[in-house]
Amino acid sequence: MPECLSTKKLSFETDKFPLLGGRNYTVVISGERYPVTVTFSNGLRHPLFKGGIATRGEVESTIDRMAEHIAARYQSRRLLAINVLEGGTPFYERVVGYLETRLDIKRSSIKIRTYAGSEAGDVRIIEPLVDHRGDEIRALSGLTVLVLDDLLDKGLTILHLLRNYLPALGERVDTAVYFLFEKETVYRPAEVDEFLACYNELNGFAIPDEWIVGYGPDFTLPAGGRAEKPLHLCRKLPDGGVYAFNEDIARKLIAEYHRSPDSIRSQLEPYVSEN
Repeated sequence: MPECLSTKKLSFETDKFPLLGGRNYTVVISGERYPVTVTFSNGLRHPLFKGGIATRGEVESTIDRMAEHIAARYQSRRLLAINVLEGGTPFYERVVGYLETRLDIKRSSIKIRTYAGSEAGDVRIIEPLVDHRGDEIRALSGLTVLVLDDLLDKGLTILHLLRNYLPALGERVDTAVYFLFEKETVYRPAEVDEFLACYNELNGFAIPDEWIVGYGPDFTLPAGGRAEKPLHLCRKLPDGGVYAFNEDIARKLIAEYHRSPDSIRSQLEPYVSEN
């Protein structure tokens, strides 16, 4: 596996990660009040976050170092940067914003979803690879492809992209993959590691195998009740901090959202994104 710029462990420091605590179940940051617990219909309260992973400053300085690495490595190439939607967008925008003033680089995006239900996982292309105008890209000749994604977990999504999708757009496509976060202890199929050994050059943070939220990664509440589409919690947090979500409340949160979506939405409005 490639080098990670740093390794992060769970932190419980409320001065660095104020959303880990607060009296009256909320915390005030820059004059705005944010809930740090959720209240369920049975009256019980549960904390939203288990611990902190990285502050906004730590995340953004690491992304800048990754962007500098890419700029030095590919200064004489024509680049196509792929945004793996949606979670990778904050990471992608900062990297590409830096590179656009220094390199010949084009924007593009793809939306892929991996479903559970089989040993290999069911990977589907929700939206094909498109350029900045929204036109589908059908050939990659003459380009070096940069894939920028938020999180390397089991790796099934990136495996499908590298093994099946991109090769169909051109023989011997020169490709490099960068992740903002890499889970250290998660099991990955051997074929994922084999592919990444060829394509993955540098990652941002090695992190514990926790459900992380913030700066792209989120907790998705599936559509239900009167909700018309899934609700994403914590994609953006105050000051861009990255936290470990308290998985102990995940099932209760989903059940409550199906039962009373307005209650959950109103409590957690500062964290909600419908994109």
